Amino acid sequence: MSANTFPKSAPKMRMTRQTSMAATLLAVWCLGFGSADRLSVAAEDPHAYFNSLVRRSDHWKSYSLRDPAQLGGPRQYATYDPPSDSHRQKQDAVKLVIPAFYATTKLAAPLSATDTVLTLDAAYKPSFPKNRVIGVGREAMTVTAWLNDTTVSVARGAHGTTPEAHVAGAPLLHATNSLRSQVRVPLETEDGHDYFFVWDSYWTDSFMDAGKFNHKAFQFSSGGKDGDTIWLEPQMAYGTRCAPETYVGAFGLRSYNKTGGNPNWSMTDGNFLGPGGLGTRGQFCILPNTWTRFFVRIQQRANDYDLVDVWLADETRDAVQVFTNAQVSVRSTGKTPNSIAKFWLEFNSSSDKLLRADRRDLVAYVRNFVALRDLRDPRALLVRPVAGVPTVAGPRAPTNLRILQ
Repeated sequence: MSANTFPKSAPKMRMTRQTSMAATLLAVWCLGFGSADRLSVAAEDPHAYFNSLVRRSDHWKSYSLRDPAQLGGPRQYATYDPPSDSHRQKQDAVKLVIPAFYATTKLAAPLSATDTVLTLDAAYKPSFPKNRVIGVGREAMTVTAWLNDTTVSVARGAHGTTPEAHVAGAPLLHATNSLRSQVRVPLETEDGHDYFFVWDSYWTDSFMDAGKFNHKAFQFSSGGKDGDTIWLEPQMAYGTRCAPETYVGAFGLRSYNKTGGNPNWSMTDGNFLGPGGLGTRGQFCILPNTWTRFFVRIQQRANDYDLVDVWLADETRDAVQVFTNAQVSVRSTGKTPNSIAKFWLEFNSSSDKLLRADRRDLVAYVRNFVALRDLRDPRALLVRPVAGVPTVAGPRAPTNLRILQ
């Protein structure tokens, strides 16, 4: 079998039925190649698909992302604590929160309603590029010049806010559209293997009408001095390419390899895309308040371009292939050459514009990252995600009882 084809004898999906002792019928999809690799997914359990992949013989690595230890320790904006989650769309998954502003330092001197120079705490030495949006209290300001490490000039009352006096010690806020607490889990792949990565993501309707911008939503890192440099990036483009009244945005894929690679990989430095770039692509638009499942297959070939396939599915739609045999190169240079170092929950826009005047948080959830190695044919595993089950703290009250007096 060539690296670009699947076996013609791939098994078909079949539906079975199981009956519990309580006579409750449960629909189950049974997929796979044999008893050792059989996949059973109960529609009522949003984590059954992940758990089934973890039990497979070709399971390689997995992260439920529902274990706080996997999130890299206590974090403010990437948390797993469903019982304490007050969001109306809360999910049993890691919660990612992107506030419109976040506190960085504080005013070292009071500010009148007409002052245009802010004096900041000397312990904080940021870079304030021109036009960065900052704020104190409910007032937004636009940076006009970074004067030195402790003073910055601003235009007051930006974005329709009203200039007002602020006291010394008031927190200074920075506008942001990026996640402040990125989550990174180790992969450390090797040449000569095929890797199949799957995870689920959920964008709440807080992203609707949030402006036109891109998120480096996820990241496969490779190369660089620390071996953990941006390399292959599943993106989200908000407010564009899809009907904005219906969809959060559109999926995209970006490679940080250089373009224009020679057809002969050995004639490159190992950091190029193939001559066809990312090749043929389709489109998948992301629905709000709906779980979307990502499937990424990377055929990591020694001394050749690596091949990438990407599919997406959601609760309402079967899997759609959006990238096919894209020719990329896992970086052959850096601290750990020829290896995909980590998978990131990045959600980084590289933009500090104030895009939402109501200052609402952008909230998303991610769950169940799993990697299989040397999977023979991924098509049988392209299964839709199911809706999340709300987490209930304590037993539910009975609904089928009458109290007789």
